[in-house]
Amino acid sequence: MADTIRVTNTRKFNVGVKLQNGIEHNIKPGGFVTLARADVDYIASIAPELFEGEKILRLDDREVSVENGFIDSVDDAPLDEEQIRKNLALSEKKMRAWLDGIAKPFLLDAIYDVAATMNLTAGKLKALQEKMPERDFLGADDPPAEPEE
Repeated sequence: MADTIRVTNTRKFNVGVKLQNGIEHNIKPGGFVTLARADVDYIASIAPELFEGEKILRLDDREVSVENGFIDSVDDAPLDEEQIRKNLALSEKKMRAWLDGIAKPFLLDAIYDVAATMNLTAGKLKALQEKMPERDFLGADDPPAEPEE
């Protein structure tokens, strides 16, 4: 097991952590810091929600994540952009089945962000709209076009 662990910010916002010795780190979106195992254990003890399910910070040492109960298995893959794209590219029926198993808001946010960059069919957009009614997938909030004179 490694003495240092790479901690990666998986979200689109900065995440600040303060170590036991008072040193502070601001982890940029998509960025990482390398911390001592003791520092990771300290952060996990005071703010376990940062690591749980890899929803904000991801430990690159998967064994440590399993030991601390943040993920169920070393083989659990995080829901990253590539994986979301693959699932959104499935048939509409399979995509709906995949969406039915997702309820956590941070995962839905990630799906929305990726879907906004893709050219999806109307059926898939409708399925996404049904799953996330507070989001605008169908362009309903677009202002009406100005009439031409």
